[in-house]
Amino acid sequence: DADIEASTDGFSKSWAGGQISSVHEPKMGWGGGGLYVQHFTLNVGCAFLRPTPRAVLLLERVADQLSKAAAWDQQVFNSEAFMLSHGSYNGSGVAVRVMQYDQFMNSKVFFFSERRRFFPGRLTAEADWPVMVHFNYHPDKHKRMLCVWERYVGGKPDACDS
Repeated sequence: DADIEASTDGFSKSWAGGQISSVHEPKMGWGGGGLYVQHFTLNVGCAFLRPTPRAVLLLERVADQLSKAAAWDQQVFNSEAFMLSHGSYNGSGVAVRVMQYDQFMNSKVFFFSERRRFFPGRLTAEADWPVMVHFNYHPDKHKRMLCVWERYVGGKPDACDS
C-alpha cells in the first residue's frame, strides 16, 4: 500500500507515525489558530522502496540534488518525500508507510523511551525482541552495538545494564 516503507527517527508512537498539533492566537478569537502535522524523518538506512513510478521519480530527484551540491542524503530524501506541492514546485506524491518504531527501533527507543522493556537485564520473550536496532542517537555507537550483540547473540540479558 506504499511506495516507501522505512524506519523512523521517531521514538514514540506519536512521533513515529505523526501527530496533529495547533497554534492559537488568542487576540484573534476562536478562529485565530491553525493545525499542523509533526513527525520525525524517515531513516534511509533501513528502507524498502517499491519500484513504482513515484518512488523512482523520488530517487531521481534526490540523486539530481546530490549530484549538484554536497548535502546529507537523509535530509534531501525526506525533503523530497514530504514537501507539499506549492507554487511551481510539484511534490513527489509518494505514499509512505513507517515501520513499527518498537520493532525496527532506533537507539533512543531501545535505550530510552522503551527502556523498561529491556532493562535492567530484563528477559524478554523472543517474539518481543526488536527486529533491528539502528544506532543513530548515541555517540558511543560501537559500545552500544557490542552490548546489544551480547544481549541477543551472546545470551547475556544484562549486557547493556552498565
